[in-house]
Amino acid sequence: MQLLTTDICGYEYHPDGVCAYQIRFDLIDGVVRNAEIRGGCDGGHQGLSHMVEGRTPEEIIGICKKVGCHDGNSCPKQLALALDECLGKIAAYQQKEASI
Repeated sequence: MQLLTTDICGYEYHPDGVCAYQIRFDLIDGVVRNAEIRGGCDGGHQGLSHMVEGRTPEEIIGICKKVGCHDGNSCPKQLALALDECLGKIAAYQQKEASI
């Protein structure tokens, strides 16, 4: 993860147990921008990428974490996990910076 400021985060995630092999997005001023999902169903990933554009991570997590495809797992669920992981790392970074 590369944190440029507390307002901008470029993030890359490698999903597990789904056809997609990479999820990448920018988190800018609290909303998702430039989401890309590589591997698997191109049309589905393009649609998902467009649907999350401009939404908050919390909104996307709430929607996508419930989507199942392969044994309860799915690319949308992996996107939710990626966003949750990113938010956790940002919070840890901000806490560390605040203690300095």
